[in-house]
Amino acid sequence: MTSLAALVGSGLAREEVPLGPYTTYKSGGPARFFVEIPNPAALEEIASTGILGDLPILVLGRGSNLVVSDFMSRLERSPLFANVELGVAETGLIIDRDVVKFRITCQVTPDESAN
Repeated sequence: MTSLAALVGSGLAREEVPLGPYTTYKSGGPARFFVEIPNPAALEEIASTGILGDLPILVLGRGSNLVVSDFMSRLERSPLFANVELGVAETGLIIDRDVVKFRITCQVTPDESAN
């Protein structure tokens, strides 16, 4: 395998997979790419190719300590907003924990049914 497209094409990776079914609370937005590792050899093969490059990786266990927001995906699909973008406003530490303050920008589209 030489590319992320090859991973998707092989069926080992899937795109836009809802993470809700993998969490205890059964709620969550989609992962851009989702890879379910069937065995240690597959993990070693994927990791050694460098296919994932600089993509952020989150290893899921049983999902009991995971809450995945689906706010952005719902906002992006809403007919009431256009050009939705999520950006980092600032980063810092609170009691030795990394924290990130986000900024959402968008355009409000007119509600035609209100006229």
